[in-house]
Amino acid sequence: MNIFSVRFLIFLIISLCLYYTAARRKQWVLILTANLVFYAFSGYENLIFIAVTTVSTWLGARLMEGFEGKSKAERKAVESREDKQRIKKLWLFRKRLVLAAVLVLNFGILGVLKYTGNILSLLGLNGPDGAFGAPGGAASLILPLGISFYTFQSTGYLIDIYGAKYEAEKSLPRYAAFVSFFPQLIQGPINRYDELKTTLFTTHRLSVGVVRHALLRFAFGALKKFAVADLLSGSVSAILDSTDTSLHGMTVAAGILMYGIQQYTDFSGGIDMVMAVAELFGVRMRENFRQPYFSISIGDFWRRWHISLGAWMRDYVFYPFALTKPMQRLGKRGTGEFGKHFFKVLPACLANILVFFLVGLWHGAELHYILWGLYNGILIALSDVLAPVFTRFSGFLKINSQSVGMYIFRVIRTFALVHIGWYFDRIYDFEMMKVFLKNTVFHFDPAASIPELHALVSGKLTKWTVQIIVISYAITALVSVFKEKEMDIYKMLYNRNVVFRWVLYLIIFHLIQLALIYGTATESFMYAFF
Repeated sequence: MNIFSVRFLIFLIISLCLYYTAARRKQWVLILTANLVFYAFSGYENLIFIAVTTVSTWLGARLMEGFEGKSKAERKAVESREDKQRIKKLWLFRKRLVLAAVLVLNFGILGVLKYTGNILSLLGLNGPDGAFGAPGGAASLILPLGISFYTFQSTGYLIDIYGAKYEAEKSLPRYAAFVSFFPQLIQGPINRYDELKTTLFTTHRLSVGVVRHALLRFAFGALKKFAVADLLSGSVSAILDSTDTSLHGMTVAAGILMYGIQQYTDFSGGIDMVMAVAELFGVRMRENFRQPYFSISIGDFWRRWHISLGAWMRDYVFYPFALTKPMQRLGKRGTGEFGKHFFKVLPACLANILVFFLVGLWHGAELHYILWGLYNGILIALSDVLAPVFTRFSGFLKINSQSVGMYIFRVIRTFALVHIGWYFDRIYDFEMMKVFLKNTVFHFDPAASIPELHALVSGKLTKWTVQIIVISYAITALVSVFKEKEMDIYKMLYNRNVVFRWVLYLIIFHLIQLALIYGTATESFMYAFF
């Protein structure tokens, strides 16, 4: 059930009517019912996978919490310190066993569904017309909708219970409502139980202000998705899926720039739409974007892009790895100023490389995704290692690191480095990726690229679609500027006179309408099946 289909609209209207009328006292029950109906439309067999994840993580959390209680009770009943330590170790071992078993089960399911096709391809067992296939030609089984998001969300909850961050949810139905909350299944964000429960299980009243804000955010997301991302998708594919090794560098670079815009507007537009749907139910989810193209470093970029995934990797991979005893011992080595700095930051550097390797693997087991992840991880590691060198160099040149010029330089530098990374991410054929990178550096040739580019995108970008894209992306960029200045764009708009507001609403609606007329809407979001 697509979020931009008539069927979804009918489903949403019926759900909201029942939510604010018949289900006022137990609104979360209506949400759970809506979740099951929504997910059933994506394939009844998919309910099995989300049910296994829900039950296993809920039961695992309850068992671990029970083990902790029994451990404390038994330790209280004995006098000997040795007996207390023995009991503690015994129950801690059992907790770890449950944690490991549930994590292996859930990530095992995700791994089998995501990477079986890749393994079969390597073994030569995946036929060209088989049932395996994924974006970019990657071989994989057909993935249940949102499996990565609900797997990460549920295992994060399990690890939080293991660390006694908060109490485990006693009600399986309530926990199921959290895991299967249908707006997040479309493409995230990855929510945390202790944050989402405060609004998910609260009774809400219908508010005109909330509805107005949600509808405007939905429209803005739809503008980015339909009037920018979808209209660019054909041109991006025509350039970056080309097997012509003679394509000039400027042509490829134009394709990469368009891909950077397409990916951002598709993903952030989708997030705006699902956040708006959740808001209609009074539920506020984690924000997932914070103007990433204003970043001043690669690290800053990934703290602004897909924020919930970055936070998940930070809390459940980065810190657990960087704070292990071997890493801590490693961090205390080294002599001399640079040597001490190198070993001090080395645990974090290795943890970042591990994190981005896993993020690349999460995108897919293909070589280009792995290289993309390692590219970002190594860049961040190098920036940490070489920080003293950069500081001394800036001091030698007497560069004011706080100046506007330096800020602009850092933004442009980061923008360029991110888009070099998009070569690895989007050009699925490894050999073509190497050729296109080489051509970008050594055969840029703008004069020859213009007719070449025109030939590739003619029929995909027309005079009308270009105008729609330019106007829509200009609105997107302007909104990003206001947000970067920490200005509340919605409040600013509501404070303007009614004529101005409705003119803007009609412009956005008209751009979306034109995009649907002149373009071809895709069936899903780019991140929906990651």
